[in-house]
Formats: sequence, C-alpha cells, structure tokens
Amino acid sequence: ENPMVAIGASQDLAQVGTCILTECQVPLVKCLGNVKCAANLICLQTCASKSGEEEIDCQIRCGDLFENEIVGEFNKCAVSSKKCVPKREDDNSYPIPQNMVSNFNVENFQGQWFISAGL
Repeated sequence: ENPMVAIGASQDLAQVGTCILTECQVPLVKCLGNVKCAANLICLQTCASKSGEEEIDCQIRCGDLFENEIVGEFNKCAVSSKKCVPKREDDNSYPIPQNMVSNFNVENFQGQWFISAGL
C-alpha cells in the first residue's frame, strides 16, 4: 500500500472526526447511546480498510444492518447537513439515461430511502 495514500486517508478521517465533534454533537451523543447506531459506527470503521467497490459495499451493508431513526438523524447531520463526510466525485458510473421520464411524481414513492451511491 502506498504510505501517502494511508496518510491522506488518516488526515481525511481526522477531518471527518473533528467536523462531527464540532458540528454534530447532539446526534453523536444520541448515536453513542443507542446500540444500533453505535454498532453502525463500529461497522463503518471496518470499511475504512477496504477500497473501491468493496468499501462502498461494506458501507451499504452497515446501513442495511444497523438502521433506525437515530442512525438516520446522525447520518443526516454528518453526511447531508454539515457535510462532514466528503462526497465522492462523480466518476460517471451512473450516467444520465437517454430516455428520461417526462412526468415523474415523487409522491408516488412513499417509504424509507437510503443513500446507496453518494449524494
């Protein structure tokens, strides 16, 4: 493994941690006090040693295994609201389809949604 990649990854993790500690204190405390949410954080840490698709698959699996309202609240803060977790740049893995539906009503899709390929 390239040591510079490892250094960059550890710096990224330090920045994520600092952001979460300063920007998402209440959701973090709630998360640490909730068995499923704390297990989700531990699970996500195991994904850090993986790379590419394997890392993404691991993160999705953690989200599937350890999901509840408190996990959602923590993720909303850390990923969406405060953007502590950096988003991956679009690598065009999911190109815009040529034939788009012109009349799409989001109200037809009720229920729980998950972030499965970035934001």
